[in-house]
Amino acid sequence: MNHIAFQAERREDVDRTAAFLKERGIHLLYGSPGQFHSEIEYYAVFFEDPFRLKLEVVYSPPYLLNSTEAIDTGVDPES
Repeated sequence: MNHIAFQAERREDVDRTAAFLKERGIHLLYGSPGQFHSEIEYYAVFFEDPFRLKLEVVYSPPYLLNSTEAIDTGVDPES
């Protein structure tokens, strides 16, 4: 297992999580929070727990969550 990810409802939730972690002196990985996977909207913050398990809080638009086509292309197939 590489890491555990938690889906955020809004992009702002990722920013709030990052601020919460920073206030407590928790190191954020990969220059996060930020946009990852430039071909799709994938905004995340990464950090490690005390046992060095990598954790992620990520926001992706709802249309990406259940669409293989959207994940492959970054385009909402409904639009």
